[in-house]
Amino acid sequence: MNDLSTISDEEFVPFLKSLGVETYNKSFGWLLSDPDYEGVLGWIYNNLDQNNALTAREEYRYSELEKQGKVLSPEDLETQLHHLQDEFKGLCLPGDQDGLEDVTLDIRMQKEKLAMLNKQEEILKELIQQNEATNQELTMELTKLNAAQKLAADDERSMGEECVKLAKQVEAVTDDIIDTISDALNVYGNCAVDKYGSYGDALDRNNRKIFLRAGDRAWAPRAEHKFLEVGIIITSTDRRSIS
Repeated sequence: MNDLSTISDEEFVPFLKSLGVETYNKSFGWLLSDPDYEGVLGWIYNNLDQNNALTAREEYRYSELEKQGKVLSPEDLETQLHHLQDEFKGLCLPGDQDGLEDVTLDIRMQKEKLAMLNKQEEILKELIQQNEATNQELTMELTKLNAAQKLAADDERSMGEECVKLAKQVEAVTDDIIDTISDALNVYGNCAVDKYGSYGDALDRNNRKIFLRAGDRAWAPRAEHKFLEVGIIITSTDRRSIS
């Protein structure tokens, strides 16, 4: 609002109309220049606006409230306003310019905080998206590792079964070789008995006692004994006489 000394009739008349006051196109210049009224008119011009004026509907409702005794007296109104200000700190009342400036400053600060919080929220959303993408990648890698581990376990089991199978084959071949050697030793033993004596005969070769028993089998408990007997015969210096 302008100072009183600068208020003109062209400014004051529209101001009165904004308050709902009918001016009837009259000039108020003489009031604005009168020292007895200029203070009051200046205060009205600088402190009131359309929010302080009642519309026809509001005026009617005010009259009804007044008839019902619900309109507070100035003293009660002042008391209630103090209670409201105590309950709601920073509440700005109409006409309180200092309070209005404080509220305006507080609103601006709150808007700045809100803008900062919105920015932080956007950053958090980006971090959450990155975290979700990382989780998906880790889940995929974990799935691959589990599949590789299962494949390795299957390969290990297959190799174990193959090793057992090969071991059984080796055992079977070994048994066949032992049986073949046993049969050969048995035949050789029978031949030696036929040439050097009957069952239970004792032969003296280079001061060694060699007992050959016809019918011994290499796989019997005496197989090792027969193998040793035949080995002695083969390594004897009289091997040529045996043949």
